Amino acid sequence: MRLNLKQIFGENCISDENVIVIKKLDLRITPDVNNQAEQILAAIVDRFIKNFQGFVTTPSGEILVDEDNQPISYDNSALYEAGGLLWRRQSINQKYLHTFVLELDKF
Repeated sequence: MRLNLKQIFGENCISDENVIVIKKLDLRITPDVNNQAEQILAAIVDRFIKNFQGFVTTPSGEILVDEDNQPISYDNSALYEAGGLLWRRQSINQKYLHTFVLELDKF
């Protein structure tokens, strides 16, 4: 299943043939007329990553576990490794480095 616009941009995202409207609150940044482009892009990438791969949580953020008390995870990477998008996550010094490669001519 491919991610939809609301999963990436938030529940209040709307779009038509010409425009996408994204609410800053859905990106979990403080709405301000002076928000920087980098701040908005980072928030969008953060939402994308959280929907791309992670753990299943309750609405309050608690990670759900299976009958063996192991966290229940999800991974959509198989859907995105073909067709022009490759995403990789590496752990470096207890921080994550996210690498995205887009082949725009395939979209």
